[in-house]
This record gives sequence, structure tokens and C-alpha cells, in this order.
Amino acid sequence: MLKRKSVSVGPALAIEELDLGHCNIQPAAGPALVQLLGKCPQLKKAYLGGNGSLGTVEGLEGVVRGIGSGTLAIEELSLGN
Repeated sequence: MLKRKSVSVGPALAIEELDLGHCNIQPAAGPALVQLLGKCPQLKKAYLGGNGSLGTVEGLEGVVRGIGSGTLAIEELSLGN
């Protein structure tokens, strides 16, 4: 489910909530996923539950690598099922 209030024409996306639950996101996709989330500066909530592989050590390490020293504006990140 993708919820947004407005559409941005520039490189940033004006998405406030993003639901990628049960999308079979693989551990190797962690850095790319974080890069996507970083392009959504208005993102408040991201739901990633039901992606069991993403919750493994390899998956979480990929997410951490993707975040690096950057910051995300996310207020709520759900990894639960």
C-alpha cells in the first residue's frame, strides 16, 4: 500500500507511508531499500513485516550498511510479521 499527499516532480518523493510487507525482500536488497527510503524525506512510517529474510543477520547488516552515517526521517519502522 502506498499513501501520499502530493507528488513531487524532483528527485525526492513526497511519500509519508510505505508498505512493503510480504514482498519477499531479500537480504542483498538492504542497501538499495535504504537508498529508496532516503529519497523519501517526508516518509514517516515504513512497514517491512513479512520479509523474513530481511530480518536475518545478513539482511539487517545490509540495511545498516545502507544507512551508513546518513540519517532517515522515519518515525516508525516496522519489521514484525
